[in-house]
Amino acid sequence: MKPSPAGCFTAAMARTQELLRGPDGRRRWRGYAFLSVMSGSVAVGAQPPPLGLLQPLWANREIRNTLLGDARVVVGFIVLAAVLIGFGVVARAFTLTFMEGLMTGAPTAGRSRSHFRAGAAHFAWSSALSIPLYLILFAAEWLVTHQSMAGYERILADPSAGEAELMGLLAGGMLGFLAVLLPWVIVTLPLMVWMYELTPAVMLRDRSGPVVASRVALGEISALGAPLYGFLRLTLQLVGGMLSGIALAPAIVVAGVLGSPFLLAAWFVPPALGGWSTGAGGAIGVASLLLAVVILYCVLCALLVPLTTTVLSVPLAAVRVLPTSAPGERTL
Repeated sequence: MKPSPAGCFTAAMARTQELLRGPDGRRRWRGYAFLSVMSGSVAVGAQPPPLGLLQPLWANREIRNTLLGDARVVVGFIVLAAVLIGFGVVARAFTLTFMEGLMTGAPTAGRSRSHFRAGAAHFAWSSALSIPLYLILFAAEWLVTHQSMAGYERILADPSAGEAELMGLLAGGMLGFLAVLLPWVIVTLPLMVWMYELTPAVMLRDRSGPVVASRVALGEISALGAPLYGFLRLTLQLVGGMLSGIALAPAIVVAGVLGSPFLLAAWFVPPALGGWSTGAGGAIGVASLLLAVVILYCVLCALLVPLTTTVLSVPLAAVRVLPTSAPGERTL
């Protein structure tokens, strides 16, 4: 008997309680937290940046010619792209390991090595489908940023312009950016769920590649009731966003302690090297702040283990691989 969309969410919440409560639950919590932190720490580096916000830099002819005219910079970008691709593959491997741990009730980080090949295949397949979607987002971000920069240059050239007009321009630019980003997230959510949740679930169930698994997942979600499933999944996304906001406060406190060496480095080192405008000072300052942000993201991933467990259990229930037996009684 096929589960209903609502039944998938009920089973996912029941599975989360089953896995995380009691003495064994604390052990599993540590396992899932480690997997979540590893997946999150590498995935945060592989996320596409808001390229549209770089429009002011790219519009500067001197900066553009410097970037394109220096072979070392070009080679550096190529190396960076290769590293980010590696991050993406590793993140997918840990995600598959996390989902496998939900199926078996035995989260083990060491199992991620066996998923590198599947993670690479899924990364290549999903990238081919998602890159056009991100290009649309980048183009819209670029347009909004271009309009804001035109207004900013106009204000700079107008001696009578006041601070209130500048703040209004910045606020309008931020609202325009959100007006582009939020609809894009909502519209692409069904595709992202299909690519990054349902397809990996079928890959684990059938031991198949992403192309075959994606077709099977599409058929099964259609039979399950895609509109209702999508509505419930969007609801879970909104609830998850609110819970993430609540968890952000304690995460900042913990990350502030753990990341204090990097924050201190960002505060004291750049001035000692001539300021943020110098190459060495700017590089160390930016790197230190990025490391502090990664620590914050990792702490947040650990705190949100129950939410992550529920979210990833939903597609497993949808493709009927979520076990109803006690943890450890079912193995892959």
